[in-house]
Amino acid sequence: MRGEIMSLSADSLFLKTKIALPVLKNNLVKRKRLLQVLQENTNGRLTLIHAPAGYGKTTLMAEWVRSSGQASAWISLDERDNDPARFWRYVVYALAMAYSDPPDRKLMQLAGSVPDLSPEVFLDSLINALTEQNKPVVLVMDDFHLITDKTVHEGLAYFLQYLPEQIHLLISTRTKLPFPTIKWTAKAQLTEISMTELQFNEVEAALYYQEVMKLPSELTFQAKQQLERLGRQTEGWITGMQLASLALRYETRLQQPDYDFPENLRQVSDYLFHEVFSKLPDSICSFLLSTSILPRMDAAICMRITGQPGSRQLLQTVQQMNLFLVPLDEQGRWFRYHHLFARFLQDRLVHENPEGAVQLRLKAAQAFADLGLMDEAIDQALAGGAYVLAETYLEQHFPAALELGELVTLLGWMERIPEERKTSLELALYHAFVLVLTGELRQAGDLLEQLERTCRKLEDPSRREELLSGVLFVRSNLMFMDGDLQKWLSFSESIMELLVPQNPLYFGFDYNRREPLVRKTSMGMKGMLSKTTETVGIRFTGVLEARGWHDSLINLYVKQALCEGYYEWNRLAECRSLLRAIGSTRPGSRTLGLLVPLRMIEARLYAAEGMPEPAQHMLEEAVAEAVSLSGTAWLPFLQAQRARLYLQQNKLAEAKQAVSLLGISAKDKPVYSLEFQYLTLVRLLGKQRKEREALRLLELLKPQAEREQQLASLVEISALQALLEFKSGYANKAVDHLQQSLLLGGPYGYMRTFLDEGEDMLRLLQFYLQRSAGEEPKPQAGSGQSAAIQHAELLIGLFLVSEAENEAKKPALLEPLNRSEMDLLIMLCQGASNKQIAKALALSEGTVRVYLSRVYGKLNVSSRTQALIAAQELRLLDGYAP
Repeated sequence: MRGEIMSLSADSLFLKTKIALPVLKNNLVKRKRLLQVLQENTNGRLTLIHAPAGYGKTTLMAEWVRSSGQASAWISLDERDNDPARFWRYVVYALAMAYSDPPDRKLMQLAGSVPDLSPEVFLDSLINALTEQNKPVVLVMDDFHLITDKTVHEGLAYFLQYLPEQIHLLISTRTKLPFPTIKWTAKAQLTEISMTELQFNEVEAALYYQEVMKLPSELTFQAKQQLERLGRQTEGWITGMQLASLALRYETRLQQPDYDFPENLRQVSDYLFHEVFSKLPDSICSFLLSTSILPRMDAAICMRITGQPGSRQLLQTVQQMNLFLVPLDEQGRWFRYHHLFARFLQDRLVHENPEGAVQLRLKAAQAFADLGLMDEAIDQALAGGAYVLAETYLEQHFPAALELGELVTLLGWMERIPEERKTSLELALYHAFVLVLTGELRQAGDLLEQLERTCRKLEDPSRREELLSGVLFVRSNLMFMDGDLQKWLSFSESIMELLVPQNPLYFGFDYNRREPLVRKTSMGMKGMLSKTTETVGIRFTGVLEARGWHDSLINLYVKQALCEGYYEWNRLAECRSLLRAIGSTRPGSRTLGLLVPLRMIEARLYAAEGMPEPAQHMLEEAVAEAVSLSGTAWLPFLQAQRARLYLQQNKLAEAKQAVSLLGISAKDKPVYSLEFQYLTLVRLLGKQRKEREALRLLELLKPQAEREQQLASLVEISALQALLEFKSGYANKAVDHLQQSLLLGGPYGYMRTFLDEGEDMLRLLQFYLQRSAGEEPKPQAGSGQSAAIQHAELLIGLFLVSEAENEAKKPALLEPLNRSEMDLLIMLCQGASNKQIAKALALSEGTVRVYLSRVYGKLNVSSRTQALIAAQELRLLDGYAP
């Protein structure tokens, strides 16, 4: 892949030229008066440069950044940045590179989380991450007028509202900003540079003609008068002055004092562009017209479009002639045309040779696709009306765009294909999937119904079944979004037996890249698991496995959500059974979104069964596995879970040490993306008798959980608020919070959220029942209070389950180990590797692996750590020295 594309992480690519500081000409006219304005106002919040095209906004900003030595993050915006995920990803990339080289690691991790967070959570996380930085940075956004997406506008307004003081925002635009800025003006936090300030004065104009355009000193008096006249007419418009200078070189009649120029800037630019263009050599004209359709170009792409092997020399010639070619990198490899010039050339191309323009678009689409620049390839195919080719590229690029979370971009492409020109049912299904993911549920449902009717009429049984399989998948996601389980069950009755999943996009889609609990994702209905969802999940996974799709990610994620549900419902035997089934698959041991939640639930399960040491071993193994899979972003969740286990054992010092590694404090403004870590800190603060600090964090986290509609979080936060208020002596507040938690969690069978809090929760529940027994039910509470009391009674009964029952739940040896297998187990206990075991027992490593598999099978486990834990529980190694 060419130097235009750069990878910053395993799952994201970006165009370097979008965040590169523009290259400046050597003979630039210094705008000292404007540079001083910019320099004097960096302590404010925002500087806005607004003027029509051609007034030198980009050049001024780039000149100031270079001359001031100010650390800057630059982003050159274009129409595709109207996708919020893409817009903010590039903003974070630019900031990450501004802060350090290599790019700031925490910011890069945040960039990778864009698809997984809501806009509000992402912006809170970004603002907090920037607050931690000490170095002042100017964030420059060039051509903001191209951004029309309302979500991006709202996000930037929010970002500006809470901008850390060390960040200054510098924006260029042709229009006013699409959100109010009056309060920043009132607070002297906004500096504006308008068209009037950007106009060249007489001194700057003279320097421009002499030093930049190199007009001959012997220029006629009439020519000089005409330039002055044009300068007055265009009000110091820099591009107009450049055009006039070029035109005067080619056409002497323009020097006549009675020659009339058009009145407005658009007419002047088109007229002068025509005058310049008409005098150029044919080879240059042909090259300019052919390449005008390219949003960015290098010599190789130009050669593909024009068929001219001398494209590199032609680019250099165009640049030397000052023909509005803008370099995009320091190496002089990538270029684009000035927007006004590109528009003029494209209009002329379409007017003179419309069929040729279409063919050039097709060549450009293929050239960009060959370079892996699929955004440009799809845009060119659509612009050329090549809808079949566009659909082909869309199907190829869909998984990558989906991974990046650029859903608005995907929808925009699909909606540019006229309904009568759409040929692919597969792409229509993709369209429905994106509509579901963007919350357009009614439109998605209508499209799915139409697709289902069409698919059932297909003559090819293989394609029919595969498409109906996809329809089922997308409808399942729709069901998870709107909660219409009965409709899904009715639909599934007629289609389940036809399910033949083939498309990895659907059945291999990774639903979880940042959440330590799968049941808090959309696949787990954000914690709203119920008897009905259990029925749906069991039926869905049963059909998948009957068709041989045991290891598909969708199957395993549904199972993991059920597994976590079983744990929450205190159905621990069923939880362990599913854990083993998931862990024994390759995706279960290689996909971090499954592996980490699986290990965390397994650790909780051991702790619930009274075995804290195996629980800690399980987390240690998970840390090693995550590191081996380059999953360092998951380590804070595992560290926080270790701290929780220490707190359950009353090992306060160990818990404090574990929490200290999370990089958070009680003084923070917590963000939802770190909720698991902060709720761990809350528990530690409670143990340290710092209830007020802990309650402050919960009060800040709770509205975020409500905004995200996370039932699991709300139940947990309310329960913790109740415990902390109770410990502080505020019984009434404690009862109110507890009742809220019981009312939220009771209908969904929440048990372990309460049980895992231990004796403190038992005492609070008993107090709640005593208080309720001595009070008249509140009139407004109705049946709700009775339901809360019933759930509290159930929880108290579970608290009193005997230790003997826990012992009975421990696994039993399925089959006795023979002498060789015992020798193997002893060596495992001693920490020997497969190679060391093979040497000691005179076996091949392959044979050792076979023996290990047999040992694992008899112990009913799937890993070394699990084998050692099982051996310890079964007392198989008693009498053997480690």
